Amino acid sequence: MHETPYGRCEAGWERHDDVLTVTVVVPPNTTAVVDLPDGKPAFEVGSGTHTFTVEGFSTPSWPPMAIRHPFAAAATDII
Repeated sequence: MHETPYGRCEAGWERHDDVLTVTVVVPPNTTAVVDLPDGKPAFEVGSGTHTFTVEGFSTPSWPPMAIRHPFAAAATDII
């Protein structure tokens, strides 16, 4: 939860088996961009409470790949 000058903004998720449920709360008279892990483009929603489901959601491989700076030398280049 985050208090903005326009009111409460909130996002949360739950996962049950392979179904991901995402809930967002957008303050009055504002919009938010929602980007779900379903391969579809992000989209905008208006104020209010919104719930979205993503079926067939699987956990990414573990451990995750390290984030490297784009100008850093590749791991194979390090001597």
